[in-house]
Amino acid sequence: MLRKGDTIIEVMLAVTVFSLVSVGVYVIMNRSVNSLQTSLEVTLVRQQMDAQVEMIRMIYSQAREAEIPAAINNWQNVITASSMVSSSVPSLPDLIQDDIRCVDPPTSNRFIIHPNTGVAVGGGSSAVFRRADITTPVSLNPVPYASVSVAAGDPSIVHANGIWIQVVRGGSSIPGQPDYPQYYDFHVRACWSSAGDSTVPVTLGTITRIYDAAR
Repeated sequence: MLRKGDTIIEVMLAVTVFSLVSVGVYVIMNRSVNSLQTSLEVTLVRQQMDAQVEMIRMIYSQAREAEIPAAINNWQNVITASSMVSSSVPSLPDLIQDDIRCVDPPTSNRFIIHPNTGVAVGGGSSAVFRRADITTPVSLNPVPYASVSVAAGDPSIVHANGIWIQVVRGGSSIPGQPDYPQYYDFHVRACWSSAGDSTVPVTLGTITRIYDAAR
């Protein structure tokens, strides 16, 4: 009895089709995983940024409403120190250099709120700020996304990894002026190289305005 089997052409065609389908599925799955990873990082970074905004509002409330001396000093350090107040802030696209890495934030007018103490730290201190980059050598403590972290050995030390705040002052502090009351726009910015897609860094930004009328 004569039996017929698959020819070499049929086998090669089947292998080719299977390979194309496998590669397509792999590419789709890889993109899905990268998209999910980036979405997760964006959610986590937004939580960090929202926490900074809430602490800024808390400082203002304690300084102006509760009139807590420590909070008053803290608020004054933010809004009066020349090293903290900016005339303008860069746009989000300007946070990326050559489409491959995040630029370093301004050295003089960046700051961050310590998550444990609620104190504004930064200014000209470069030790506080680090770049959030997964390609950073392990010796430099790379972080996968923008975040604010407290040193394990010393809770008084805070590190801002790819995240910072800049404040822009506007309006007038003199009652009766057309642009009264004075206000402060707090720009919270973040830039990091995502583990999901490291080809182009991810940027996020939010702004909160606080009016500081004379009492």
